[in-house]
Amino acid sequence: MKRDQEPLGRQEPPPPPGEADGAEPEPPVWIFGYGSLVWRPGFEFTSRKVGFIRGYSRRFWQGDTFHRGSAKAPGRVVTLLEDCGACTWGVAYEVCGEQIAASLQYLNVREAVLGGYDSKLVKFHPQDKDAASAKAALYQALPSAVEAEQHFIHTTELICQETTSGFVTTCFSAPAT
Repeated sequence: MKRDQEPLGRQEPPPPPGEADGAEPEPPVWIFGYGSLVWRPGFEFTSRKVGFIRGYSRRFWQGDTFHRGSAKAPGRVVTLLEDCGACTWGVAYEVCGEQIAASLQYLNVREAVLGGYDSKLVKFHPQDKDAASAKAALYQALPSAVEAEQHFIHTTELICQETTSGFVTTCFSAPAT
């Protein structure tokens, strides 16, 4: 080691971006995941907490041809429906500093552009009773996408009811009376 160098253990880390010029650091952003974001967030985060949001119920009511399925047979992905008596459990991810812009840009493509979702802020309640609640961003299917999917589901159910065969029997629709 050269004389003018200090041992690595004694060096001060550089200040975070924004603090060097005296500016306040950017506050963290929380992102709530209730579906694939729980097990595959796809972005860097500082911490995560298990918890819930109130006023929403989780449903596989979003048709999807990018992440799952095809144009002829769209797959189902989860979304949230407003439901005043419900609560939905998931994971909130804390993103800080440079993670904020990178994660929001990534999620905008993954959830909004490719997935048909829109973002909104909700109150997140951590499972840990000692932890404070926080505002968190979440991605929810656009109402038009859910309405279109409900029409698709209803039409598919009618077709299945008319022509379905199962292990025990074949199901035919009853004749009109």
